[in-house]
Amino acid sequence: MIELRIGPQGIAWKALEGEGDVKSIMVQAGEIKWAEWLRVARNFQLRIGLKEKGKRVTFDGFSKEVRSSASLHFFPRMTIITGA
Repeated sequence: MIELRIGPQGIAWKALEGEGDVKSIMVQAGEIKWAEWLRVARNFQLRIGLKEKGKRVTFDGFSKEVRSSASLHFFPRMTIITGA
C-alpha cells in the first residue's frame, strides 16, 4: 500500500507497511520540469521530469479514475502529456 500526495508545494510518496526499502520520496514543486501520464499494462503511470538534467521520478499503479481526477485537480497549470 502506498500514499501519494500532490499539492502546490510538490509531490510526496510514502510507502506504507510492507512496501520494501524505500520509505518516502518528496519532490518540491520548483524541481519539477514536466509530468506525463503513460498507459502501462492495465493501469497508468505518472512520470515526473526534474530540472536536474536527465533525472525523473516514476509512480505506478494508478487507475483511470485516479489519473483523471489527479489531472483535473492537481495539475491545472501544468501540461500533462498522455501516452497512448
